[in-house]
Formats: sequence, structure tokens, C-alpha cells
Amino acid sequence: MMIKLISIDVDGTLLDNQGNLPPGNIAPIRAAKQNGIHIILNTGKPVSAIIDPYQTLALDDPVITLTGGLVLEKHGNHQWKRMRGSPIPVASFDLIYQAIKDIKITTHFMTENLTYIHHVKNDPIYLEQFDDAMRKFSCLDYIVMPTSPLKCWQDLEMPPYKIMLFSEIIDEVKQAWDALNNVKIPGIISEFSSPHTVDVRAVDSGKKNAIAFLCEKYGINQSEVMALGDHESDMELIQWAGVGAFMSNGDAAMKAKAPLLAPSNDVCGVAVMIEKYALK
Repeated sequence: MMIKLISIDVDGTLLDNQGNLPPGNIAPIRAAKQNGIHIILNTGKPVSAIIDPYQTLALDDPVITLTGGLVLEKHGNHQWKRMRGSPIPVASFDLIYQAIKDIKITTHFMTENLTYIHHVKNDPIYLEQFDDAMRKFSCLDYIVMPTSPLKCWQDLEMPPYKIMLFSEIIDEVKQAWDALNNVKIPGIISEFSSPHTVDVRAVDSGKKNAIAFLCEKYGINQSEVMALGDHESDMELIQWAGVGAFMSNGDAAMKAKAPLLAPSNDVCGVAVMIEKYALK
């Protein structure tokens, strides 16, 4: 089997647990690129948060951001051009808000260029920890809102391609997920992207759909795709790909559903899988 495209999740997969790119992942990825393999960073983050690894790896392929909400290609030195976008329907905003308004959870309203954030909690320690986490994962292009962006969206950059709900308390995250799934809002999907976050996205977005779009563009078969990831939002793609592997540092329940397991992100599992399946 020849691999022609490798989809790599970023946090918990490409990067280590400190949010850094391990040196051991660099050479195999560059070697795969030199062999003509498309290297696609496929992340829930906005594009501004993945510029450093993209440049360090000397990539020039498109990127998939906001959990498949946007597919972007490099356009000039400092610009990105939208290839595919799957925005969240405006009609769903109030339904989402009504479902979560009584839960102590932070809302991220994520557009192509900005993230608007509304905190229900005002505890200084929580806010400091939140800012530390955003710096750790290079998500710095955000604006804190006094009210939920789901209620004042007319004044914001539009459209959102992803809404992310965050809490440091796992039970609050589960409450939000349960509330959204009990309502069954048309046009959207909600899924865990980490133990502390729920992603809300359009039904036609998602990491698998975005990769399928690129495969059609490049004339690549499903069997020629390798996909690596570590959360629920990666699983559909991992199960679809010719070579799909879930990281060993990921959730135990998800690992049981994976076709293959990769070594953890802290021991360069990405490099191991590329060397075994793409550079053999």
C-alpha cells in the first residue's frame, strides 16, 4: 500500500504534552514530504495557532482547521486562502445558547480570523489558568466578551466555523454535551475534542469530510491516506483512512474502536507510524 497523504492532528498527536514539537517528529515528516506525500495538519485550532509547527516542518500543503470547518491553502507569505468552508448555521445559535446557558462553561465562538470568548466563571484563579492554557497551545487571537457571542453575533466577524465549550471540571463538560444532544439541534454535531472540551460544528464539516475533499482534489484514494489523532473528533477519519491510528495517550474507550494504536505523542508516535507505513 502506498501512502500519498498523511493527516496529522496537532495537540496530543504531533505535539507533546507541553505543546511543543518534538525534534524526533521533524525528520520523518520532512522525508515523507520530500517523497511527494501530502502532509496535512488537521486540527481543531485556528490557523494562527499552528504557524510555528507548519513553518518548522517546511510544509506547503493546505491545512484543515477548526475541526474541519475550514480548509485553507497558503496564499503568499502571510496569507491563507479559503478552499472549503462549513459554517455553523445562524439558526442554531439561540438553540445552542438556550441549551447551555445554565451550565458554568466557557464559550468559544470561532471564526476564520478571531475567537470570541465568553466566561461564565469570574474566579481569578480560573481565568489565570485559562490564559495559561491558551498561551500553551498558541491560541492567542481571541477577544473576551461580556456577554455570550451566541447572543450578540450581529456585531462580530462572521460566520463561525466552530463553537467550543470548555470547563476545567469534566462533569460540566459532560452536562453541556448531554444538553446539546438532548435538544438535537438541526444542522450541527457535538462531540468531545478533549476531556475538557465539546466541539460544536456543522454536519458537513469534520476532519474526515475535509480530508475527503482534498483527496478528490488531488486524485488520492481512501486506501492511500494515513490518519493520526487522539480524540473523538479524529475517530471517524481514523476509521475511514487506509491506515488509521489512534494515539496511545488518547481516551481508553476510543482506543478500543481504533484500527491501529500509535505510540504516545510524548515518544514521537507520529514519527514511528510514518517510518513504518509511509517510508518503508
